[in-house]
Amino acid sequence: MQMIRKERLGLASLAGLGFVLTAMLVGVVQTVEAKEYPAWEEVTKGSTTLPGLFPLHYNEKDQQLFLEISKSNYDTEFILPISIASGAGRMYLGGDTLNFGDQWLVSFRRSADRIHLVRRNIKFKASAGSPQADAVKTSYNDSIIRALPIKSEKSGGSSVLIDAADLFMVDLAGIGVNPDRARSTWFKVKAYPENIEIQVAAVFASSNKYTTVFGSDSAVPDPRGTQIVLHYSLSKLPSNGYKPRLADDRIGYFLSTVNDFSKDVDESAKVRYINRWHLEKENASAELSAPKQPIIFWIEKSVPRTYRPYVREGILEWNKAFEKVGFIDAIQCRDQQSSDDFEPEDIRYNTFRWITTASSFAMGPSRTNPKTGQIIDADIVFDESMVRYHRQDYVKNVGIPQGLELLARGERQAFMKLFAAEVPV
Repeated sequence: MQMIRKERLGLASLAGLGFVLTAMLVGVVQTVEAKEYPAWEEVTKGSTTLPGLFPLHYNEKDQQLFLEISKSNYDTEFILPISIASGAGRMYLGGDTLNFGDQWLVSFRRSADRIHLVRRNIKFKASAGSPQADAVKTSYNDSIIRALPIKSEKSGGSSVLIDAADLFMVDLAGIGVNPDRARSTWFKVKAYPENIEIQVAAVFASSNKYTTVFGSDSAVPDPRGTQIVLHYSLSKLPSNGYKPRLADDRIGYFLSTVNDFSKDVDESAKVRYINRWHLEKENASAELSAPKQPIIFWIEKSVPRTYRPYVREGILEWNKAFEKVGFIDAIQCRDQQSSDDFEPEDIRYNTFRWITTASSFAMGPSRTNPKTGQIIDADIVFDESMVRYHRQDYVKNVGIPQGLELLARGERQAFMKLFAAEVPV
């Protein structure tokens, strides 16, 4: 009898303990679900709301910027290019792209009271629903690169606010050092239906007045406060029916490469797509037709007026190649005016820009959808030293007196015409 009583007591104790544990667990769950955030109106007080893909709440006076993320945007893929709008000498050049050749597709995922910025792993794939797709999921994962505290939440959880400084005033690009938040400021803030464009005047502090945090650079007046204007685009991926085209080893192209494990009959799982523009004929039955949406290049206002006609001529020369495949005026060229309210780093604009450095070079980075190879944006960066070098080369090797006289009088346009006539390409 005593043993039975002890067993009953033991069972009762276990039941009681189970009840307590259950109550504790329920309490924990309720605490997480019922977490109260500061009122939305209080957090955004004094801010101007900029509607767009991600509404921005900006208080310029207090230098506060909040990014609104709706529940409908969770787990959606966006492209995130990072550029340098204004550089710091030769270490980081204005017009350069920090994640060039490594296009970032990111998404936002909620985890309790935080929003994770996820960099998607899109280099590996297999047909949806196949056993190979399960194998890919087992073998490869995404990367969680930021955990962003939620600052406020709308009723029902339809949208949350995050402090944009937690996302953009950090070393998101992987430079190797964080900017000094106390000295960094929001430079430009814009929101559009398909994208947002944010510029940060990021200040990087070195304890050595002779060397920047990036290394020695005599172009920086004081390394203890090196300023670089970083440009972040966060944009939807295009959904215009673009069809990827497989690369051919016989023709040189820039490529976007993925590993497709859907079938094992090929020598390699690698699938290579060429990077190209999405062009469709306005008149599909015509042998030659204008495109529905032409490729538009803007000549940035930084290009000296003397050279703009020649830049335009060089860009439009490519139309001859597009005519071979049935397109008329596939490429158009426009001049950026002072009144044009856009930045060359804006992912919606293709630009030709002029920079000044101690080196002679030019580059033409493009941004693509890494899943398909579709070119989304392209920016040509041309160094002033290229022109300086060729002018000196002309004088040295050709030495035409008229050219020297034109240079002396500052008649650069007449000189360029003479240069083009005398020096064969």
